[in-house]
Amino acid sequence: MHVLAADGAFGPDGTFVPLPAVPEGLLVEGFRCALLRFLAENHASRLAPQRLSVHNEVRVGEGDAEAKSKLAGYMLRAPMSLEKMSYDTETGTVIYRSKMHLGLKRNF
Repeated sequence: MHVLAADGAFGPDGTFVPLPAVPEGLLVEGFRCALLRFLAENHASRLAPQRLSVHNEVRVGEGDAEAKSKLAGYMLRAPMSLEKMSYDTETGTVIYRSKMHLGLKRNF
């Protein structure tokens, strides 16, 4: 999941006040709690995540339109390519082929 968020707040007069970066540990814990609550409320506890991570180091300056566009474009990119997927009807298996994994010595 990608989230594009302002790292600050607007004051009563409408001026934007930048805030310090939130520590990643707090973001991970907050996201984990929200996700587990969502799964429990939707009776999907068997889908509980095994590992979560958060990356909040990318910062875009106020007037940097090119960086804003690049970041938004990255976030809109699909996490998986349908062209790399195939379905084996005999086994009922979905196969995803990508670049060769050096450790596993395979690309699926």
